[in-house]
Amino acid sequence: LVDLRPRPYPEEAAARAARADAPAPPPAATPFAGQGRTLADDAAPAANAAAASAAASGTEWPLAGQTQPEVDTSLPTTEVQLRLAGGGTRRFRLNLTNSILDLRVLVEAELMETGAAFRPYQLLSGFPPRPLPADDTTLEQANLTNA
Repeated sequence: LVDLRPRPYPEEAAARAARADAPAPPPAATPFAGQGRTLADDAAPAANAAAASAAASGTEWPLAGQTQPEVDTSLPTTEVQLRLAGGGTRRFRLNLTNSILDLRVLVEAELMETGAAFRPYQLLSGFPPRPLPADDTTLEQANLTNA
């Protein structure tokens, strides 16, 4: 006759069963290595020509040394608010007849004053964000009244 009483498992069989029931270790986390895109990114954005040439030559903010535009209070004015890449916002008061280049001069002077290192940038406006027109366009033509 056969002995049907329960017997303890051998240690090897118990260890194999424990390994088989254990969950697999989670995969190691890897940092994000891609690049960010928005829905409006159909093609690679064209950088500002002055910023691109300055980046290639390794110079500081190219427009920061230019004289800043004066605001004539007798003419219509507008206030333009910018959100910088670092997260801060800045407001600039300009005349509607000032150009996009005048706005760039103010932005670069502000960035240089805060000690930000030079890097290429692009000014965007609207929703979805679109690049601003050429530097000789006025703020009124660019539809940046109280933007």
